[in-house]
Order: sequence, then structure tokens, then C-alpha cells
Amino acid sequence: SGLPRLSAALQALFALAARAGLQGLEVFGAATPEELLQGTLGELYSECHFGQSMPMLYGQCEIEEMDARLTGPIIHELSHFRTSQPPAPANVHEALAAWIGSEAWPAQIDGSSDAIPGCAFFAAVGGWLVRAVGFEEALRVQAGVSDLRDLLGARCCEALRIYGFLPFLETGAPHLLSDAFHPGRWWKLIDLHREPALAEELSRRFVEPALQGSPPPQAAWDAWLDQLPWRSLPAFAEEPRAIDHQLARRAEQALQVRAVREGLTFRARRVEVALRLDKEACLLRSSLDGPDALGAPPEHPYPPALCRE
Repeated sequence: SGLPRLSAALQALFALAARAGLQGLEVFGAATPEELLQGTLGELYSECHFGQSMPMLYGQCEIEEMDARLTGPIIHELSHFRTSQPPAPANVHEALAAWIGSEAWPAQIDGSSDAIPGCAFFAAVGGWLVRAVGFEEALRVQAGVSDLRDLLGARCCEALRIYGFLPFLETGAPHLLSDAFHPGRWWKLIDLHREPALAEELSRRFVEPALQGSPPPQAAWDAWLDQLPWRSLPAFAEEPRAIDHQLARRAEQALQVRAVREGLTFRARRVEVALRLDKEACLLRSSLDGPDALGAPPEHPYPPALCRE
């Protein structure tokens, strides 16, 4: 009763899981939100995906601020679901958690006190996966019940895994935020596998050399994906779907909420910006003069079906 925002968010998150046929006990460790809140918030977090290995990001606050400041981060961590078979690469698992969590609790990305800096850019990749496989199947993938290879094809998932692992191969740095600030590259990487000629070219240029032990650098992948025109991809020619309109609204939100650094932590803040749609590049561009404190760019991909229309 002392955490009304968290209680409401948990109810919404459990309802989303139930919509995909997932049981709360399996994916959250409790049959109901009330049961989940029987212990302390520390105990709740310790059972989440990262709870045994690292402290919760943005978790520093006074006890009276818990409901206002921690609801978004806790719902995000719970949106990773409990599973021994999380989807790979880790970027996909994180992206789906960002989408699922922000569907249950939109305050995660709207600049509220518990908004998660950078979350909207990760959620854009998760939303594109939802567009590709459907909402219920996306949640089942996150829970390890469905295999993404059965839904997107083995070749597509092979490319996703290699691309997602490149930053670690090249730098040794753990996957965190920087590799998700260009969602359009992930959108293209998924969609091009519906066009056999493009899938074959990607495989020849990048995937096969990587599997043979000589992976082309990520910069080469990025340059190739960036120059690939959206008009050559299936999504550009399709009729807009409801998910496209969702992604469009979220693109606007992503550019209206920016990360700022305050002492040793980051906060999300709403900003006033002018927005302009580049229909050819399928990019929503803003009047911002550069990246925010986390490195999020001043532009965001926009659904190609809407740009064509």
C-alpha cells in the first residue's frame, strides 16, 4: 500500500505476461504481484536477471523516494524475466526488456522521475522485434519458451549474434548502452533477411568471414548498413501497421527525453525540441546540437512504412 506506483506497474506487467500465456511463477518467481512484494525490494532485485552480479543502476535514493524513483528500474529488471534460456545476443534480451517494461510502465521513457536514461533507444529495437514476430511471441522469446531462430530464421539470428558480440570481441568491454544508440542498424539487419539477395550479400561480406575466424570490424558492418537504402527493404513497401504508429510515437519521445549527468548518476529530463522527418533516410531528426550525456544521438529511426506513405 505504500508503493502505489510500483503496485500498478506490477499489475500491468503480470497482465502482459498472461496475455502471452506466461505464468507469473515461471517468469517472475511469484504467482501474483502481491506475492512478489512479500519481501524487501533488495530481495526482489536479487532474483532478477542481473541481481546476482551487479547493483541496480539508478538505485540510489531515500526510502521515501522509492515509489517515485525505483518503479521504472525495478519493472525494467523484472522484464528480463526469469529464464535459463534468454535470447541471444544480449542486446536482444536488453531490447526486449526495454520494450516490455515500457509497455507495462510508460513512465520508463517519458522523462518521469523513474525514467531510465537511454531506455527508449533500446526499446526501439525491442519494438522492431515485436513487429517482426508479434507481441506474444516476443514475450515468449524473452522467457525462453520460443526460439528466435524458429521465428526469424537461423541465418538472421546468426547475423544478429555475431553483430551483437563484435563490441566485446574488439574491445573486451561488456555490453551496456552504447551499442543500441543506432536502432536503425538493427532494424535493417533484421528486415534485410526477408530479401534473399541482401541476406546473401550480408552473409558473404560479413557472416562467413566471421565464422571462419576473421570477423570484419564493426565499423565495416555499420557503414554497410548505413548506406543500405530503406527503399530496398521489404518494410518500406508494406502497408503501415499499428506497431508502426507505436514506434513513431516512441521515436518522438526518445528525442524529447535526454540523459543528463548529476554527480555520480544519470537522470532523464524532458526537453523542448523541433522535429523534422527525413523520409528518404527514415530518420526523425531533432534540433538538438549533439549526443546527450549517455551518447544517445539527436536523431531516431522512423518506421519506413510511414515514411513511404
